[in-house]
Amino acid sequence: MNRKIASTIIISILLTILLSSCNALLNPSSFFSALDKPDTGALSKMTGTKLLDALADQHGSKTFYEELSDSEAGRIDAELERLQQSGDESVRSKAALAQVELTVMTNPVVRDTINSIADLLIPDDHVVMDTAAIVGKLTTALDPIKNDPAALAEFLRDMSKISESYGKVSTGTVGPGDMQTFMVAAVFATIVDVYPGDMDTATVALSAFLVNPNAPLELTLLPVSVDVQAFQAKITGAAGKVLTLTTLAHLAGLETLADTITDALTGK
Repeated sequence: MNRKIASTIIISILLTILLSSCNALLNPSSFFSALDKPDTGALSKMTGTKLLDALADQHGSKTFYEELSDSEAGRIDAELERLQQSGDESVRSKAALAQVELTVMTNPVVRDTINSIADLLIPDDHVVMDTAAIVGKLTTALDPIKNDPAALAEFLRDMSKISESYGKVSTGTVGPGDMQTFMVAAVFATIVDVYPGDMDTATVALSAFLVNPNAPLELTLLPVSVDVQAFQAKITGAAGKVLTLTTLAHLAGLETLADTITDALTGK
């Protein structure tokens, strides 16, 4: 797949998702409803399906996630990680989706980056929307932490976690917002993938790109062994992360989008 086609696929997928759920994505507050102050301490000590049911009751609650302490969020995250190893498909999928929401709602930079997908709709006659431009558009929310290695590493870990969690979803209820979240996370998870086992170097590379976003990706973001085309293939190639998106599209009942992605990957 050549660079132009791969970039076009990324843009078309993102825009299709965005346009299919414009109100939800352009108005982040519509994702989350405010509930009465929950007992976060008690909930964070729950395990198994009891925890999943409790989190389902808090789904979309901005209040709940704002009240969670770091230690409480950590306990919940660890249990959700354990539940994703379950042999029960429903439990595994519910835990994965719950972990996605926990990760997004407890990291404001992650949340803002996911919502920055709207920037891709803003026309700019001076920017060619190739892969570098797409990454550039999706990194605007990172400007406040571009020189903070710890915050950037946390951001990359969280995006990787989101991407991996969606890969474990095979049943349940998802929507266009899930596809938006996954596709943005997949771009950053791929940055981690090209530096296997070396988060420190991935963080340095992302920081270098943020400081000099107009430089070629090969000189800032990517290792010597990976060119832009190989990077794109990890996202949009026949064995890339975009395959997870087809599963999410089917679960969301967006069969046309699922077929569009499949046709693009197979060259139809």
